Amino acid sequence: MLLMCIASGALFLYGTPNGVGLTNDSAAYIGGARSLLAGRGYVRIGGDGLPRAITHFPPFYSFTLALASKILGKDPLEAAKAVNLCCAVLNQALFMASAFLLTASLPSACIGGLLFLCAGPVLQAHIYGLSEALYVRLFLCIFILSVKGARERWVFPWLLIGLLSGVLALTRYAGLAAAGAAAVYILCVIPAARERIADVLLYLAGFGLPFGYWLIQDSRNGESAVNRAVSLHLPSADKVEEGIRNLAGFFLPESLSLAAWAALLVAVFAGMLAGLVTGLLHTKL
Repeated sequence: MLLMCIASGALFLYGTPNGVGLTNDSAAYIGGARSLLAGRGYVRIGGDGLPRAITHFPPFYSFTLALASKILGKDPLEAAKAVNLCCAVLNQALFMASAFLLTASLPSACIGGLLFLCAGPVLQAHIYGLSEALYVRLFLCIFILSVKGARERWVFPWLLIGLLSGVLALTRYAGLAAAGAAAVYILCVIPAARERIADVLLYLAGFGLPFGYWLIQDSRNGESAVNRAVSLHLPSADKVEEGIRNLAGFFLPESLSLAAWAALLVAVFAGMLAGLVTGLLHTKL
């Protein structure tokens, strides 16, 4: 396992001989970190030369770059390589720890770690100056703490997990989906109804502290809290058909008709839903 962590770091260094890769989003994150170091806050400079609050990109990755830059005495662009290198090594270790936690099998953890190490998209997520690497690290920490906390019934673990989930959402707004999943997880695994309610409230309180503060600040400083609108985009019929074919192609031959695939998927999801409902109904109150 140690060798795979070392290999993960070596792969990252091999893929970033001249520093991390850059995109338009990278410029926003690095610019935000430079602005923080300059004492202007988390802002960008508009075309008129005036500072504008950054609301489209959550702040935690820029905060991390600014802190690393301060410690290392380097520009945030150079510090991004050190931050993502640490994430690459730690994420490899955390993923294997997650696999071992779920299986209690060292061979299984090593096989999972090898798959993680060899996955091209995982490496790509780390070698760019983007927030994905830091997001994965926080997500894996939350996952491990959630499983351990539910199994061992730690004292007030969900408040800490909620705080980390709030930070996760401040790394990527996709963390909001993880927060919802964690709340459902609590409802499913905690046996007593009173404890379930208390743990969910603790979790939501911890989540709301960092994320709620950010929403309030953004609402005051920008046109909207996260520079996004809430809307519902239902997929068109051709996209649904394409999704069913792509999903089905991973598991079974293409000889079955689309109707057969749709019926099979509906049956699988109905069975999963029935199992979830049955488990909730049989939970001890």
